[in-house]
Amino acid sequence: MVEAERLARLVDDYRWRHSNQTLATAPRPEALRAALLDLMHETDSLRAELPPTGPGHDEAVLVSIYAVRLSDLVLDRTP
Repeated sequence: MVEAERLARLVDDYRWRHSNQTLATAPRPEALRAALLDLMHETDSLRAELPPTGPGHDEAVLVSIYAVRLSDLVLDRTP
């Protein structure tokens, strides 16, 4: 499935570049913030492209939620 591959690539790319960084440990916090915002935007855009009852939609929703939670942790925005 193309959508699943795109979702996996988005998360893998983020992990490869910023795997264990936080704002306190990142050499360039603004780049980390931008990467998280990009990850959230891309996963949400992909989720929006899929029909709610179509294949891959549930997975896209989960990855989108994962991106939001990850950004909350990394950017120290606890709900």
